[in-house]
Amino acid sequence: MKKANGQYKSPRKWFRKGTSLVEAVEMFPDDKSAEQWFAIQRWPDGPVRPHCQSPNVQSGCAHRSM
Repeated sequence: MKKANGQYKSPRKWFRKGTSLVEAVEMFPDDKSAEQWFAIQRWPDGPVRPHCQSPNVQSGCAHRSM
């Protein structure tokens, strides 16, 4: 980063590292692999209920749509 007028300039979009669409498709070839990755990112120690931190959670249950 270059200093201009005593302040540092922020990096532009070209400087940021991101994931391309091709990389995302290679990382997640199907819905199951994407769901597993997001679950690990959200709950590294396993899923818990947000209001009481209980590990007694339901997954895959069907609810009527609102």
